[in-house]
Amino acid sequence: MTLQERNKRVRYKYSSSSLSKLEGVKPKLVEFAFELANVIDCKIVYGVRTNEEQFTLYKDGKSSFDGITKKSNHQKKSDGFGYALDILPLPKGVNMYLDDGSEDNIRWGQFDGLCHGIAYKLGIKVKTGFKWRDNMMDSLQRAERSNTFPDGNHVEFVV
Repeated sequence: MTLQERNKRVRYKYSSSSLSKLEGVKPKLVEFAFELANVIDCKIVYGVRTNEEQFTLYKDGKSSFDGITKKSNHQKKSDGFGYALDILPLPKGVNMYLDDGSEDNIRWGQFDGLCHGIAYKLGIKVKTGFKWRDNMMDSLQRAERSNTFPDGNHVEFVV
């Protein structure tokens, strides 16, 4: 089934831009993205990245992976698939960020729980940028500045 055909079957449709960002992504993570679109309106911000795109993000201080010596999960692995998506929830009337531009930890925590619940339903494991560490309470308690790259919208497939 094509991405367009799958998109017709979900409650919240992805835009053509979001659909194109699912190309080259691990099929189980694509399945996850469509299951998520049955629950919440969202858009795909990033899918697979080239080495050059990853290096630019590194150079701009937006990633700790340079794409050359340290590969991101957004870059294709040996099986030819990217293992990460950046997904921005778009619930009507809800802003995922506070007035100062920082992430709203409560809302991102809810999104994190939703992601893990969907992954559980699908029988896969995911890791989110909201909770880089294994202990969610630790993630909530540390200051925003102590998290080098707070990245609540990052979801990656765990092998």
